[in-house]
Amino acid sequence: MELVLATILFILLPGALLQSESSPAVSYSLSLMRDSGINLDSVCGRPRASGRIVSGQNAQVGEWPWQVSLRESGEHVCGGSLIAEDWVLTAAHCFNQDPSAYTVLLVSISSYPGVNESGKVSEVAEYIKYPGYSEKDGSGDIALVRLASSISFDDLILPVCLPKPRDPLDPGTLCWVTGWGYTAMNQKLVPPFILQELEVPLIDAQTCNSYYQENSISSQETIIHEDMLCAGFKEGGKDACNGDSGGPLVCDISGVWTQAGVVSWGSGCAQPNRPGVYVNVSIYTSWIVNRMWNSDPDERNFSPSLSGTSLSGLLFLGLLGSILIFLGFARGCQVVGEVAMGARGKTLVLLLVMVAMAVTQSPLLQDSEKPELQEIDPLSGPCGHRTTIPSRVVGGDDAVLGRWPWQGSLRVWGSHICGGTLLNRRWVLTAAHCFQKYNDPYEWSVQFGELSVSPSLWNLQAYSNRYQVEDIFLSPKYLGLYPYDIALLRLSSSVTYNNYIQPICLLNNTFKFENRNDCWVTGWGDIGEDSSLPSPETLQEVQVAIINNTMCNHLFQKPDFHRNIWGDMVCAGNPEGGKDACFGDSGGPLVCDQDTVWYQIGVVSWGVGCGRPNRPGIYTNISQHYSWIRLTMMRNGVSRPDPVPLLLLLLLFALGSLTAEACLSPPDL
Repeated sequence: MELVLATILFILLPGALLQSESSPAVSYSLSLMRDSGINLDSVCGRPRASGRIVSGQNAQVGEWPWQVSLRESGEHVCGGSLIAEDWVLTAAHCFNQDPSAYTVLLVSISSYPGVNESGKVSEVAEYIKYPGYSEKDGSGDIALVRLASSISFDDLILPVCLPKPRDPLDPGTLCWVTGWGYTAMNQKLVPPFILQELEVPLIDAQTCNSYYQENSISSQETIIHEDMLCAGFKEGGKDACNGDSGGPLVCDISGVWTQAGVVSWGSGCAQPNRPGVYVNVSIYTSWIVNRMWNSDPDERNFSPSLSGTSLSGLLFLGLLGSILIFLGFARGCQVVGEVAMGARGKTLVLLLVMVAMAVTQSPLLQDSEKPELQEIDPLSGPCGHRTTIPSRVVGGDDAVLGRWPWQGSLRVWGSHICGGTLLNRRWVLTAAHCFQKYNDPYEWSVQFGELSVSPSLWNLQAYSNRYQVEDIFLSPKYLGLYPYDIALLRLSSSVTYNNYIQPICLLNNTFKFENRNDCWVTGWGDIGEDSSLPSPETLQEVQVAIINNTMCNHLFQKPDFHRNIWGDMVCAGNPEGGKDACFGDSGGPLVCDQDTVWYQIGVVSWGVGCGRPNRPGIYTNISQHYSWIRLTMMRNGVSRPDPVPLLLLLLLFALGSLTAEACLSPPDL
């Protein structure tokens, strides 16, 4: 009986520990009362700015306070609308990467606000596509975005109202669509990237479908489905366009703005018989509200299951169950009972309990859903700090010893070739193109802790801080030219930290540094296109601004020269020129500080000349390669295995052996 009771206890205990409850049915209500106590019905759809210019194109600040910009790696890709303090409504087709790749820009009339302009960027905690979304025909093209932190409402940021379920507005209703998309086919929105607005009438799905079947190859197939609506003009001329996807189509209903549609797709932009196609929000209102409630961490209900139990919890429960079964089995075996109740048995049980408690603290088992974290994170140590140094001279060029303690000089047979940055005691980050000519690691060394790139022969300390390279790891996507111009070096021995040698910090998302004008680039490169660094070849520093890629592409098209800035590239410098990295700075760091901690944003990659107008420097965006950097360091470093699982296994084996030996061996006569 004890064995049966112990087994039942082992089975039922997980549910008890999880404190499971039956999931109550979520009733639909538009009057969403959030945790903050705000009733969304009382604040939504009521912008506090007025004076719209009906014939104009540029929107006014505060006119559409729910409008947001969905950004992928810092670049605007879609629009969206704020519907609660921590929820945004947009289109499902906007997403093709992990949530960490996306951010949301709020409270801004520009998709790329300047340094002194308003704007708030929020990380994305998760996005939820409608489960019935079809890429083939566009139906169900709707998604929710949960922000990592809640937004406080004010005059410039308010939610839009949701329509009643399956209660669409009448055809012909005049509504407004807003976004930062193209202003015409193949014509991008130009700086200062002001939000555009357009008034359009609603068109029902049946009428719109007849428009799209005109001159269509498949005139018998339904093109505009029942969950879609259209807005625009039969003759064309006014429409949403590329880059407006996910944005809101809103209508004024008795003084309250309600979102009727989500920009989904279209055939070209403003073509005759091809009005813009939107997701009919009223079809999905119930799904939206239910997902918002069920995805809220404070409101989520758990069913009685093991789905939320960690691996360490299961092991602890398994150990507890094993102990109970062992003690219960001992009652049925006299010899084992003597052992179990004796000194050896009590000691063994005590050890098992201690190991079970240790298992729950094991770093290897803390997060069972992320097996790649089971080794020690090579980027988790202290970083980005430096010793107290004299005040920076903003207009100066020479650095001060200890100001940039992560800066390294990559050398071939003692001669400086490229810059680099120290990530930890064994790893250095640099540019892949530095190794086009010399790719044997034994030809390379890295110098740390020196201001001069050519220290004196009598400077023995400098030579003690020079480390041999053991391995070179180029990005697997690097093909001999940008993009993917990034590389890692593993040193043959560990670097000794001091006041002048410290590692830099990295981030997997650098959105917080968008539009910063106080970042720094350092190196021993040329100080001009025809001017090499003079003796004593002291480390140079220059303050630069981060330039978003849309603006950078715009600059590179002036006056008649074009280069595409895309993918993993980030620009820094000044549009008027004069401040830039140059030859010999390749591989060096572009760094910004946040709360006195310094982070590396980019790796010096390439440029057109040095410091030319409209030609800022191009850097490899580290956040695009964060996972590769981290995994490469982990897979090629020395891991420290967790001893707890092995100890647990040995003790369980000892318990089983002891039980078997005691029960199967005949008693002494």
